[in-house]
Formats: sequence, C-alpha cells, structure tokens
Amino acid sequence: MGALDGIGRPRRNGRDDNDWDSGYSKEQSTRPQTVAYGLTEGDVRSRPDTFDLLGFTHYWAMSRKGFWVVKQKTAADRFRRTLKRIADWCPRYRHEPVRGQWTALRRRLLGHFGYFGSTGNFKALRNLRYRVIAMWRKW
Repeated sequence: MGALDGIGRPRRNGRDDNDWDSGYSKEQSTRPQTVAYGLTEGDVRSRPDTFDLLGFTHYWAMSRKGFWVVKQKTAADRFRRTLKRIADWCPRYRHEPVRGQWTALRRRLLGHFGYFGSTGNFKALRNLRYRVIAMWRKW
C-alpha cells in the first residue's frame, strides 16, 4: 500500500462500500451543512420566504436540472415606480418629435434592462417593455 492509498475513499468500518461515515449522528442531521444553522431535516425541505434586496425579489425555485436555487425577479415596488415615472414623463414630452421621444424612452429602458437584466427576470422585462410601448402609444 502506498502513502496515498485510502485517501478520498469512504471508511469501511465493516459496512458496505457505498456506506459513508459523515461523523454526524442521525439525531443531529443527515445533512452536515444544516447543523451549523440549527436546522433539522424537516426544516431543510421547506424553503424560507422571499425577501427584497437591491430592487430584486429573491425567491427559491427549482432549476431546470431539479436543484433548489435562489432566483431573482424585479421587485414589485421598483416595477411600479419605473412605470409611474415613465407614465409621468410621456405627457410632459409629447410635444417633442417622435424620434426624440423614442430615443429617450429607449435610453430609459436600456438602463432598466442593464440593471435588472438577469437570468430568470425575462418575464418582468418583457412586461415592462410591453407596458411602456402601450403607454407611449396612448400619449
């Protein structure tokens, strides 16, 4: 046997090869990362509520591969605030040439997309674009 034999392999302890000794008892947790937070196995399965931070609503969702991941979408208050600001802007600048209006709206939308454009937020961005165009056509 060499010096590195047995490193990175499960300890046998007279059990099956697929058995792995994590060092944690069944009472503590079957998942070691939950012990530090005082969670039990039942708590791991239920995910915490959503929260807003930096204009995003962070929430738990399943990835396409079936893993739990934290996703982000535009927070509802930021979405409403953006729509309100554009709704206030449209009637004030309706006397401007159409090309100038479109350039200004495009600049505003690109700024919003630049900040809020992240994986999983496409629906909110598409909704904002649709509503801004409808609002602009109204005026």
